Amino acid sequence: MPHVRPREYIRAHPDFDLQYVEVIHRHHKRTPYASNAFPVESHHWDCDDVHLHLYGQPLQGNAAAAPVFQQGYTSTTNPFVPSGWIGSCKFPQITAGGLDDSWQHGADLYAVYHHLLGFLPARNADYKSAVTYRVTNNEITSQVAAMVINGMWSTTDPFPLLVQAPRVDSLEPQYACEAADSLFAAIKSRSNPEWEQHLDLSGGLFRKLDDISSVPSNDEGFHASFDRYYDNLSARQCHAISLPCKLPHGGNNTICVSQEAANAVYRMGHWEYSQIYRDHPSSLPASVAAFGVWISELTSHLRDVMSGKSRTIYFHNVAHDGSVSRLLSILQIDEMTWPGLGAEVVFELYQQKAPMPNSGSADSRDAPPDSNLGCHGATAPDGPLKSRASSPTGYYIRVLYGGKVFKSSQPILGRLDMLPVEVLLDYLDGLVGKEASLIKTKCRR
Repeated sequence: MPHVRPREYIRAHPDFDLQYVEVIHRHHKRTPYASNAFPVESHHWDCDDVHLHLYGQPLQGNAAAAPVFQQGYTSTTNPFVPSGWIGSCKFPQITAGGLDDSWQHGADLYAVYHHLLGFLPARNADYKSAVTYRVTNNEITSQVAAMVINGMWSTTDPFPLLVQAPRVDSLEPQYACEAADSLFAAIKSRSNPEWEQHLDLSGGLFRKLDDISSVPSNDEGFHASFDRYYDNLSARQCHAISLPCKLPHGGNNTICVSQEAANAVYRMGHWEYSQIYRDHPSSLPASVAAFGVWISELTSHLRDVMSGKSRTIYFHNVAHDGSVSRLLSILQIDEMTWPGLGAEVVFELYQQKAPMPNSGSADSRDAPPDSNLGCHGATAPDGPLKSRASSPTGYYIRVLYGGKVFKSSQPILGRLDMLPVEVLLDYLDGLVGKEASLIKTKCRR
């Protein structure tokens, strides 16, 4: 997916000093989930080009750990062979391509915020005291963060990754929120007339896919939405693997999923995410309840920088599509699609040095078109902004999504380009309360 990088980045007006950056993005390319496999899969998916390290290192004494890694294998004597995907990979796990994309993501961020803007410290400076990285309890996010850090700082030294406890983590999010779960479940059910119509109109596409994949037509997991077909097909195409073909009696066949059918699945998936997180009346309250704690943490970070309480100038969150989707919902993005791998939202906090200029962007450049799948790519930036109201504190916020200015259909927010930070803080506080004071109540049914 597109992200901040030098060739498309639009500098803010020189009358503004960048004070703080917070990044949140989805992890990069991975293998599909085991639950999203077809009953029989022809592709042998091996991950011998990746070492997944998992070991502990004592900080005292002379003992040291060997840098062990996990290597999948299939036992010839174990009769409990799983159906679906075959090979040495985990399902899911980060892939070599995902690690490469993660490194490039970090390198691009450093190229903008150090080389272009001079904001981040030099690699030979004390950068660890100025930057923070946070992940979820899913190990894929830690593996992505490790590559991002090397891409940014060219270091292989140990580096801490903040992580909250399981079942209360606000970034994934994992904290219990029965009301949000109930609202999201209702949106994705036939009790929602639009969802019911969507499934009814999708019957022909489901039948075509079922015939090729051998997925039973009564498999509720594959037919409650296009989530499973989307993950199965997009994971293949993001790794340059051919679309699947029908396997009668275990042999290959010329009846395959066409690119046209795959594109239809992707369109359906985008519609579903728009319905879940943007279009349905319950999408905003559900997202606020489910992701409101992280939102409150963000507002605290901004306030701490403005008050001088925090030395952190850069905060980097590696998360999931559900995290990014809920954030886009809360900010009321103008046009919602399924956040692709690496999809990124950046909050830039600026302090004004001079009176408000008539335009917030110093230049603009063209960029190549976005990728249909959201594996990687770029989008064109927006032009200069119109003048905005002034901030009583002199602080302004710019939000970027996919490397360009975020557009909200919420009239209070509009184009999030040098918006007085108080406007964003008041909007978010009104939804979640200061220090997430409203979230426990909102999570009760």
